[in-house]
Amino acid sequence: MRKKAVAILCLLCALAVPGQEGKQGDRTFGFRLDDHYKALDAVYQEWLNTVAAIASREEISAFLQLPTVRDRDLFIRLFWQQRDPTPGSEANEYRDEIERRFRHVNEFFGRGTPRPGWMTAMGRIYMILGEPASTESFDQEAGIVPTQVWYYSGDPKLGLPPYFNVTFFKAQGIGEWKLYDPGTDGPAALMVNGDQYTSADYSRIYKFFQQQAPNLAGPAFSMIPGQSLVNSAPSLRDSFILANIYRSPVRSVSDAYAANFLKYKGYVSVDSSLNYVENSHVVAIQKDSLWGHNLVAFSVKPKKLTIRQDEASGRMGLSLDLTIALKLGDKDVYSDRRHYELAVEPGQLDIIRSGGVVIHDSFPVVPGSYRLAVFLQNPVSREFCFFEESVRVPESARPRLATPILGFKAEKAASNFFFPYKAGGWRLAVDPDLVFASGRSPQLWLGAYNLDKSIWDNGRIEWEIKGLNEKRPFRQVGGLRLADLPFQRNLNAIEAVAAEPLAAGFYGLSVKLADGGGRVIDSRETTFQISPLPSLAQPSELYSQGLADSPYNMDFIVGQQFRRLGDEEKALYSLEKSLQAKPDFPDARQALLEILLKRGQYERVAREAEQLPRSGEAAFAGHFLKGQALFGLRDFTAALAELLAANAIVNTDVNLINLIGRTCLELDDGEQAARAFTASLALKKNQPEIEKLLLQATAKSGKRGK
Repeated sequence: MRKKAVAILCLLCALAVPGQEGKQGDRTFGFRLDDHYKALDAVYQEWLNTVAAIASREEISAFLQLPTVRDRDLFIRLFWQQRDPTPGSEANEYRDEIERRFRHVNEFFGRGTPRPGWMTAMGRIYMILGEPASTESFDQEAGIVPTQVWYYSGDPKLGLPPYFNVTFFKAQGIGEWKLYDPGTDGPAALMVNGDQYTSADYSRIYKFFQQQAPNLAGPAFSMIPGQSLVNSAPSLRDSFILANIYRSPVRSVSDAYAANFLKYKGYVSVDSSLNYVENSHVVAIQKDSLWGHNLVAFSVKPKKLTIRQDEASGRMGLSLDLTIALKLGDKDVYSDRRHYELAVEPGQLDIIRSGGVVIHDSFPVVPGSYRLAVFLQNPVSREFCFFEESVRVPESARPRLATPILGFKAEKAASNFFFPYKAGGWRLAVDPDLVFASGRSPQLWLGAYNLDKSIWDNGRIEWEIKGLNEKRPFRQVGGLRLADLPFQRNLNAIEAVAAEPLAAGFYGLSVKLADGGGRVIDSRETTFQISPLPSLAQPSELYSQGLADSPYNMDFIVGQQFRRLGDEEKALYSLEKSLQAKPDFPDARQALLEILLKRGQYERVAREAEQLPRSGEAAFAGHFLKGQALFGLRDFTAALAELLAANAIVNTDVNLINLIGRTCLELDDGEQAARAFTASLALKKNQPEIEKLLLQATAKSGKRGK
């Protein structure tokens, strides 16, 4: 019994912290009046003061990190848009009301205190709840400190009673009005000589209030009028009510836009930034079982979709542009852009709107620890979603598991194409929400990699499902003996995760790779939910796919990643592999030759540059690479011909123009060299070395003229 009492006391103290204005000062809001705040212009300080009581800590924290005026102005627009009761209209009634409240509290609640009205207890409650339905003052009653009670109608959706009171008092009868919590402060705090009473005197205290101030007897013990008391003790529920009051301004507002604002603002225009849409997503590090490449696989599902209709044809569809960025610190390791289209038949419209659309994509990645950023935008409506995740691809070749992925069904997949979440001839259909219909068991995609024959002959993959509701314990286990399958160094498989349908609730899933002695080599976990509904709308799926019969494109991507990370040896190895699989792959050949040129292998570069396109805009790289190689071989006449051919395709490349000038100098043509260097400096100023070469070329041209 004593343990229970201690637990309740700790919980009440934790919930009561936001109400301790006198002790916490500015910390009761989402920010401190520190250097970040003081560095802001007055107009932004004033805005923070205005929204301090209604903004979430995520929103305030994001705003204080914004570096520019443009970012702050945009953020403020987003902030009010999230709270606009009539979106689409010019007016924002909620913003107007908050600004009115702010003027009111600063005029009336800052009196008698060195703090502005918005920072006082009364000011904060007024900013959150607005003007009370009625008020009652107790400042003349004998034995009672100055007290005020405000009465409000509450919204149960926000965790508030239909009708409740908020009480303020002046401790010892002086100083600033303090918010009263019956459970934490106790009714004796409202009495002049309250320190003479203990919790054993609640009955006497209640009778005192009934005699001296009958209308205060109820608020002194409970925030809910007419609530019956247990043993005359103050209500323990009041701390929860106070906590819900503080949470109420953000209860119906998602602050996800704020948490990601600093990350996605570089991807979109100012106007588009107002169209942020939440998303659900999953990320897994996989390996393809055929070629052994590490892969980042991900799924992203916007919470909102706008389906367009072509006015001319009447056809409906959805367009989505996907941008992927993988970074190591400030270094771009990989990036790509892809476009997805979904044609929508009239009969499918309601299905898509209820189930949504999910994008599945993947790409190869070299070992390392990175930040993955995924940006998905509807180019028509300008709505977008964004997420960022840490991903780690292990350096070692030790046996390991992939993150387990749960899906709502397994379906046949073409064997000659690669898909995310593919295993053999099957592919898992995945909804990132990870919510499954009642009476159905989710399917499990799992990956086990770098397996040797010993582990395969004796090891197992085991999984366990546990219910997360402590009141209804649930545990179910399953497993897979590796020896029952043909040996694979990298295994991807899809299995039925549960032996029987699961009841509605929240579950945890753990997967383990164990050797023959039962030692756990690796383990992974995830969570999911079983809905009480017997059926759920399933999302329409769009996914990237690539031919699985050749790894040339994967090797090319990996080679480029090694190159950006500064590992030229591994980059050359991967690019050579790509060209072995597809000799007519110009992107891989160009990347390979650029590295070889840097290493001085001019003869090979000059020879193989002929295999790059020799006509059209794509011919630029071939001419430029061959020209650089011939320059390195000191065949300046042939080099100039290639460089001029490249310049005829692209005439704004400063490096190319500079090399033309250098080549002309080597050919003793100072006049043409001077023209090239002059053109280069017109395109790019502040090139000290080129300025010196221009002087040399001009001098040589003058001597030649004489």
